[in-house]
Amino acid sequence: MSQMHEGFAVPTYLNKDGRVEFTPHEYEGQIALIVGGSRGIGSSVVRKIAELGAKGIIINSRSKSRNEAEALATKLSTDTTSVCYIAGDIAEPGAGIDIIKEASSRFGVDFRLDQVIISAGIRDDGLFTHMSDEQIRRVMEVNFFGTAFIARDVIRQMRKQKPRGGSIVFISSLASMGNPGQANYSASKGAINSLTRTLAKEYAGSNIRIN
Repeated sequence: MSQMHEGFAVPTYLNKDGRVEFTPHEYEGQIALIVGGSRGIGSSVVRKIAELGAKGIIINSRSKSRNEAEALATKLSTDTTSVCYIAGDIAEPGAGIDIIKEASSRFGVDFRLDQVIISAGIRDDGLFTHMSDEQIRRVMEVNFFGTAFIARDVIRQMRKQKPRGGSIVFISSLASMGNPGQANYSASKGAINSLTRTLAKEYAGSNIRIN
């Protein structure tokens, strides 16, 4: 349910401070994958989902963040919530398939992906005319192509889970509207916004919510 405010649909589950109201066991029995979950926004998402009673949480990040990710997984694991770390650079071909296969082997016959939050991203700022080819290419490879690759593999998995489907959330940025000194980063986030809108339309019929 939602109500209109200044031309936008505002969900009625927001409290008076504009924050989302979660029920205490909202993620109970669910398995979630957080891409880029070792630090920053991603690690905050991991902590919140654990708090909401998820059955399983998969933290994905590049190998260089292994120590932080494994420490977080150890801290949050309980008798009812299994938290694990799976390394993988989503910008590398086939990484998404490998991550899903390893997750499946860890959770066994009960494996499914209910929630996927893609928070991985890098920045390499500078004036556009001073940016090298590699500076532009690498930000797009990680922020957009990596995001698109993992989303494609996740959607394939979720379509196998009919009629349950699943939910995918892309973490974008207001920089997508344009931000001086961040042409590469802004473009990558703008591309994610367009990808989100398109995939939401393509896979609504498969009961996959994409935001």
